[in-house]
Amino acid sequence: MAYANKVAKGDWTEVDTTTLPAQLSKPYSEYLAARKLAADKREAFEAVFKTALKGRVPAGSKAVFGYNFGKLSMAIVPDDDKPKASAKAVSFNALTK
Repeated sequence: MAYANKVAKGDWTEVDTTTLPAQLSKPYSEYLAARKLAADKREAFEAVFKTALKGRVPAGSKAVFGYNFGKLSMAIVPDDDKPKASAKAVSFNALTK
């Protein structure tokens, strides 16, 4: 587990995926397609779950879900939570110099 902690605390750099060479671009596109399918299934599941919670979530709040390590988690949070901005992406070539 020491490695996982080291990676999580690393300096993350966003990769500009439009700069990936063909041998990386194709499997990355396949990964994105699989991820899109999984996201669609997750959204459908969450919609059904939220329907089951109808009337149980206080006004001004919402249910959010987490899936770390394959375990389903849920929290009730303020409805005004906003996502954080991401950093500027860098090219693949810049990473491999």
